[in-house]
Amino acid sequence: MAKPKKKVAENKSETPPETNTFQDRLDQRISRRQAISRIGAAAIGIGAVVAAAAGGYYYVSTQGGQQRTTTTSSAGPIRIDFFIWQYGVQMVQDNVARYNAAHPESNVVLSSVPQETYGDDVISRFSSAVPTDILYSDVNYQILFEPAGWIAPAEDYFPEITKYKADITPGYLPGFLNKAGKMYGLSYYGDYTCYLYNSRILSQAGITAPAQTWDDVITHAQQIQQKVPSVKFPLAAFFGSYGFWQTFYNFMQGINGPNAAFFDKDLNPIFDTPGGPVFKTIRWLVDAINKYKVMTPDTINYDDPTCANTMGAGTHAYMWEPRYDFIGTNTSPQKEAGNIKQALNPGSGYTSCWMRPYNMTTSNVKRGKDAVQAQWNFQQYFGGKTDDKFNGDYANGTYRVAKRIATDLAVGFVYDPWASRSAMVTSLISPFFTLSRKSVKVRVCSLGDCPVWTTANSSTAARFKLGVPSQS
Repeated sequence: MAKPKKKVAENKSETPPETNTFQDRLDQRISRRQAISRIGAAAIGIGAVVAAAAGGYYYVSTQGGQQRTTTTSSAGPIRIDFFIWQYGVQMVQDNVARYNAAHPESNVVLSSVPQETYGDDVISRFSSAVPTDILYSDVNYQILFEPAGWIAPAEDYFPEITKYKADITPGYLPGFLNKAGKMYGLSYYGDYTCYLYNSRILSQAGITAPAQTWDDVITHAQQIQQKVPSVKFPLAAFFGSYGFWQTFYNFMQGINGPNAAFFDKDLNPIFDTPGGPVFKTIRWLVDAINKYKVMTPDTINYDDPTCANTMGAGTHAYMWEPRYDFIGTNTSPQKEAGNIKQALNPGSGYTSCWMRPYNMTTSNVKRGKDAVQAQWNFQQYFGGKTDDKFNGDYANGTYRVAKRIATDLAVGFVYDPWASRSAMVTSLISPFFTLSRKSVKVRVCSLGDCPVWTTANSSTAARFKLGVPSQS
């Protein structure tokens, strides 16, 4: 007798053996241009490409997926299944509970998995038709999930969502839009890669201001090595964990300017152009690590805590890390608390940013108009403006959950009007940031140029991409 299929486990990173993993999907090859047909035949879907330091390429693609239609019972509250990665889960649970209490006609049920396995778990859910109505997302997930038929732009069903475009910081807006320019959903949060320096170390090395060009970054690092011997590797960056793509994009934007991209406007790959922005970026990073030896080779293992703790301990003089880690880097009990400052990214001044939207699913759409409306009502509470009863109200409402996330979890936000009015956010940021939020130039990865790193969590792959010798 055949063994029953394994069920998808909630709150676990387990993936059914019959389901392709996120990595499997990403490793499938795709090309939109005949010039690179030698790499692999064209496949269905929209692809993104990673150029590795040694000239190797990784391809990603999507394939259409099947989902079973589910229905909503006319009796009792409408269940809405909400799927997230684990960050501030207790707060999310509390926000869900508040909403359910205020809206007895709905029953929002939360499920969560670790962020590192989130892509695998989402694919497991979709492929196995596990009920999912709304979920956390990202630019690279949207690129994969919409062509697969798993998510739908909210604008198709609720055109009033476009009112929020006026509130979103322009640099973040492309990440909320699909190729047709339609909004996927409202914002969970948005943030950017910040360029930090240790003012004490720079002063000790006789440097009066942070490097403003990429040549100066190398020169400063060499000067620090000579005059402050305890700082063996002055440079480090958030290339470990989930951070590789967003950090590489930061360097690409800073070195090449805000229009540097992996693809042209027609989604033709331009990453393989000799002397192009991807190659220039890889060249600078490889030289910093291997030629000048001023960036730690271990940077490919630097996750959030490692970035904050090493910079906070005075191990490095320059660091590129997520902005939301700055507070943990520059406050007690860190040894260098108060010495860590932020500056505009060298070169162009532009840095990478990322936005995390809420996506509504096609399985939610298939359940019918009541379930779709219930999902949208809930999404407005979590990502938009609501009145004091948590009903959507763009004109007169408040960004309740977005405000709480920014103030309590110290993550970023994308809505300018609220940010400019909020004394709470001003008081939160001012002790730690030396730059006005308005002065930070950000650019999100859009559909046409998102560098989806197919093995972002792999130390071996990161070593290959950055040309770091194996430690084995």
